[in-house]
Amino acid sequence: MWLIDAKTTRLVHVNDVADKPRYAILSHTWGEGEVSFRDMSARSSRISRKPQRRPAWSKIENSCRLALSYKCDYVWVDTCCIDSSSSSELQQAINSMFRWYERAEICFVHLADVSVDKDHNRLKSAFRDSRWFKRGWTLQELLAPSTLVFYDKTWSVIGAKDDADLRGSISEVTGIDEYYLNPANRIVFTSVHQWLSRASVAERLSWAAGRETTRAEDMAYCLLGIFDINMPMLYGEGIKAFKRLQEEIMKVDDDCSLLCWGYDMAQEALTIFEDESSILAPHPKYFKNCRGIKPCTLPGYMMPSFSLNQRGLSIKAPILDDITHAHLSYVVLGCGFVPETDRSKEQDKAASRLFVSLPLVSNGACKSRAGDVETQQGEYHRPTWCRPTLVSMKFLKKAKLKELLIRRAASKSAVTIRRCPFRLLFQNSPLFKTEHVVAIYPPQPIPGALASLGRKAMHQTGFWDDSDKRNPLSDSYVRKICSDNSSSEGDDQDNQLLSDVQVMIHLKFSASEMFLVTVELGDSIGHRIFRCRLYQCAKQLGFEDLHALSISQDYDQLRILGCDHMGGYFSFKMNDESSVAVEAMYTSMSDIDRVIIGVHEKGAAS
Repeated sequence: MWLIDAKTTRLVHVNDVADKPRYAILSHTWGEGEVSFRDMSARSSRISRKPQRRPAWSKIENSCRLALSYKCDYVWVDTCCIDSSSSSELQQAINSMFRWYERAEICFVHLADVSVDKDHNRLKSAFRDSRWFKRGWTLQELLAPSTLVFYDKTWSVIGAKDDADLRGSISEVTGIDEYYLNPANRIVFTSVHQWLSRASVAERLSWAAGRETTRAEDMAYCLLGIFDINMPMLYGEGIKAFKRLQEEIMKVDDDCSLLCWGYDMAQEALTIFEDESSILAPHPKYFKNCRGIKPCTLPGYMMPSFSLNQRGLSIKAPILDDITHAHLSYVVLGCGFVPETDRSKEQDKAASRLFVSLPLVSNGACKSRAGDVETQQGEYHRPTWCRPTLVSMKFLKKAKLKELLIRRAASKSAVTIRRCPFRLLFQNSPLFKTEHVVAIYPPQPIPGALASLGRKAMHQTGFWDDSDKRNPLSDSYVRKICSDNSSSEGDDQDNQLLSDVQVMIHLKFSASEMFLVTVELGDSIGHRIFRCRLYQCAKQLGFEDLHALSISQDYDQLRILGCDHMGGYFSFKMNDESSVAVEAMYTSMSDIDRVIIGVHEKGAAS
């Protein structure tokens, strides 16, 4: 371990295990012209006698000055205390860095973009907006030291991490619970890692969700210390480094929350993957909403166990097969969601707990490169568009303990999920954003060609053929698109039409404006079928509500809204007084037809 002698500003080498000198440590963001190991080595060996004039040298001088004021004879600065020309030394430093910050007497945080004469607790203060809070490496530098003091660009004191007011601001900016920012809470633990392990794997990864690194690989390497992982550095592997980190975590931690990535994320954010399916997340940002995910027991079941092998992830856990779709199943993980208001309380009331469930698609929905259907029993895929959802104890009790295999990601040319000739899209507008979509059933790759999940025949007609309901083929909510330009509405064969896909979309615009859109799409001889309805909801519907509704097809509890239509265009007014309408438009393409859903002022659709 290289240190700077605070009195002479020259490099010295110490054994960080045996010698353990008192040293301070600097945390900062890199800028232009930083002092390098080569610069310091030249100075220490008297090759260069010229005084340092570059601005970055002030970081070294001020760090040494502050170290001496805290009775530390040495200081460590990452820019010049690591010989990055040596790959072995660089790897040792990266694997040891968390420990070095943990053992430092004090950490000085220099915020080059902050002035001290500001109110740092303001929502838009320079302190909260500092670049330091957005960098990957500074996460461990915030968590590891027991004593940490912030300084502004002129090296004036801003405050310490253990300051209650400042700690609250840091928690809001970083998404880290104040418990893990208060050094007093770590006293009873033997190490910082043991202390941080009180947070689930998913929660710890969520702390890095909004951070960035210059090199893609460093997004994994900067988290090694937080998980007490050592692994070789392979610069050039890109996002594979983060997946490799997750595999290493699996070897030492049985926390199922690692599989919760994508929870509560906007649908479109999950359709941009390079792979069609993936067991592991490609980036910490997919854990951004996992702060409230905690490990928990599953009453009546053994804790889920899993292991990674050549074919994929073998997992033994409660599994529930979807009643309405032959190729859809749900694995209930050994973790649940604790609302922020309850995180300080002991969550032992399992009956009121919400468990995390992961939708999976069986091999029966897939085809190989040769076009053959993949029929391997007990093997599943995790499509990137299958978001983890919350389910109740009632849902859990229906599950059966099974063992299955989640296949590793295959290239798109090798194995793909079969698609229907329909594409569903949301049209963003000032009135409609993707965050208004709070639940979709069944999981579907929106925007994109809809997956064929094996909708069972007993549910393909649903209430459409129920004689007690209005005749769907004569009411204004159903339109038949004739691909051969013939019109046969009213034919007897219409009563036999089956929809291939039914998608339920729950929209929430406010506490009083919640709606359910149902879309049915199908093929018949010479026809494409498009059915669309809009219902007003009195409460927010989650995945489990939509799942139950798909089984019962009982929409009487919801208020159906009136519709205007012309051809494949449908417009549903949100209420009698409003000029705002939910609109669905069907357009016929050469091979894949599209349904576009949006919200516009009445008559303003594009």
